[in-house]
Amino acid sequence: MPVKIVPADGAEPGEPFTILDTDQGRLGDGSVALFTKSPAVVDIGLRTHAPYKTAQGRLPTTLGGGTYEVSVRRSDGSTFAVGSFNVLAPELGEPTIQPVSGIPGSTFTITDPQARIQQGDLAILYQEGTDPAMGTPASGIEVSADGKTIRANVPATVLEGYQHFVSVRPSSMDAPRFGDLAFFVLAG
Repeated sequence: MPVKIVPADGAEPGEPFTILDTDQGRLGDGSVALFTKSPAVVDIGLRTHAPYKTAQGRLPTTLGGGTYEVSVRRSDGSTFAVGSFNVLAPELGEPTIQPVSGIPGSTFTITDPQARIQQGDLAILYQEGTDPAMGTPASGIEVSADGKTIRANVPATVLEGYQHFVSVRPSSMDAPRFGDLAFFVLAG
């Protein structure tokens, strides 16, 4: 029997789901379900128990609707695919940045209707063709309690007069929560 997720026809945010891996029993303690709808990846902790053939989780109440590709990341870091899962809710909009340009030291606000921003997250400015993780962190970061906005200042050390992009990442510099928000740094 292949790995599968139930309910097969999907579920609404806040509802439980179960992953079945009856043939191989790879759902050990510390396993996490990864719900991916590019570019976003949502980690959902799983409850597991011996003989590790089933795991239960609950969809976050803030999860937007649509079809997600689901995989499982085990405690050793390895992953395996589960399949597609339909979240039965309205699609949430994509993040936006306002204003879309400014001088070093000016303030910008990123709004994420999907509420993926967490306390301690960074806003990283980087130029096209460069690794976002090697970009320059914004200063003065303020994150809203509901996880929908992050307000920050353009760092003084970015190159002026060039197109940049902004990525929102955890402070651990793990994979971004989202990125590629265009922001033009004006000459001061």
